[in-house]
Amino acid sequence: KTVATGAFSVARKPFYDSRGNGPKKVTINGTTYYEGPNMSIFVRPVDAYVFFRDGQFYRAVISSCSNPVMATPTEKPKAKPVYSCDSLEAKKIDRTRYRFSAEASASNGAHVVSYTYDFGDGTKTTVGDSVEHEYATPGTYTVTVTANVNVDGDIKPATGSNCRTAVTVEQPPKEPVYACDDLRAHPIQGKDRTYAYTLLYTAESGARLTRAVYNFGDGNSATFDEDDATSVEHKYAEPGTYTTTTTLYFEVDREGAISETSASCKVTITVPKPDNCPLPGKEDLPKNSPDCVEPLVETPPELPQTGVAEFLVASVGLGAIAASIYYWNISSRNLKDTMINK
Repeated sequence: KTVATGAFSVARKPFYDSRGNGPKKVTINGTTYYEGPNMSIFVRPVDAYVFFRDGQFYRAVISSCSNPVMATPTEKPKAKPVYSCDSLEAKKIDRTRYRFSAEASASNGAHVVSYTYDFGDGTKTTVGDSVEHEYATPGTYTVTVTANVNVDGDIKPATGSNCRTAVTVEQPPKEPVYACDDLRAHPIQGKDRTYAYTLLYTAESGARLTRAVYNFGDGNSATFDEDDATSVEHKYAEPGTYTTTTTLYFEVDREGAISETSASCKVTITVPKPDNCPLPGKEDLPKNSPDCVEPLVETPPELPQTGVAEFLVASVGLGAIAASIYYWNISSRNLKDTMINK
């Protein structure tokens, strides 16, 4: 292969070609040499050591005399291969999984053959320009990628700050908590057969109360939203024993998946009968009825008597004393019943 033309060399003695043309004189470090293409050495084939720089002829040395040979290269110098790792992008798929994409460039005979990813958790893989990776534990990880470049048959690594990034795997979310904790009821003073219900519930970590349905056990029910669900009143039409069931409906978020679930509480109450008239024959009347009054008893005339007792009986009257004792007993019993009910 011809790698250069117009060869010439230098010698310590002058030389002439067949036409009598002499060499050119040159001085190197104070010594005169003779330079030219008409040296006798070039009229026959000789062995030489040829040197190249970047794929182009640079110099040659004649093996028999060590004379240097210069010439004009027949080919332009070969461009140096250029390659680099340009970028690394991380895209979150879900809490623990990421997709990584890398870009690298190579020219002048070099080309990218693969990418080696170091995920920062002790695992590596060599694949194409993109890959997905699942992290096992929460934490922050530094991810690097190396482009593997073929340069004249050798694999060269290419990386850098552009091909490094950090990703964070968050702690798993807490499991939603929801429950109907307690349902209490008590009669409201001054409101006949009316009860107040107090609700206690839990809704945490992605759970939210949306509504509460009260079934009062008497054939009536009502629905309340989150703001009104914890304090409810209900009036019963008749005395009796009733079981109230409250069903709570929750909206539950589990990592973006929304669902509805429910929980319930119960409480049993007894609505007492109203106090009736204590007088015989008037038991079907309310105690505060105007007809619930003891009729006046007329005192029959009595003969005069002597003594202190006789004097009191004569002065006050036996009927008045008997009526006083009767109403005192009634008042005492009413007070006792009232205290027991409270």
